[in-house]
Amino acid sequence: MKRNIRKYMVATVAGLVLGASVGVVSGVAEPSENWTGPMPGSHGPGSQGMKGHGMMHKHMMHKHMLMTLADKNGDRSLSKAEMDAFHKEWLARSDKNGDGALNLAEFDAMHEAMREEMRNRHMQKRFEGLDSNKDGKISLQEMQEHADKRFEMMDRNKDGELNREDRKPMKPYGKR
Repeated sequence: MKRNIRKYMVATVAGLVLGASVGVVSGVAEPSENWTGPMPGSHGPGSQGMKGHGMMHKHMMHKHMLMTLADKNGDRSLSKAEMDAFHKEWLARSDKNGDGALNLAEFDAMHEAMREEMRNRHMQKRFEGLDSNKDGKISLQEMQEHADKRFEMMDRNKDGELNREDRKPMKPYGKR
């Protein structure tokens, strides 16, 4: 039973990755404006996070991963040649037994490697964003500057404290 569930999960992930590939190449799906950042609606002020997104959110994340990893020239457009090169590269990297195809274990390892590469890119961008003087280190001052900006953004009622009042929805613009 566990083996069938695992096969189903892997097949679902494969379908999402391949479906995202087809959607992006065919022009049905539009990539995010900033492919190396979070997908719209997934993080940030006013977002719902993953609440209510279900499978659609997962599909968007797989599209995001595909676009980020496959767009080698960084033009925020994915050509058929880039897509083909991406699939060829990842198959070659992941086909450990050299038979020209991926078995379940190899496919699982490939997916994990893709997720790890995305995580590393995200962490690099976060680090670079905090390292304001670009010396390759994050000092206490740089951390504090970032924390101060976040605190100011979160302190919606501007009372110098984060409390329940800051969690209440803001009134629409112009209505006080």
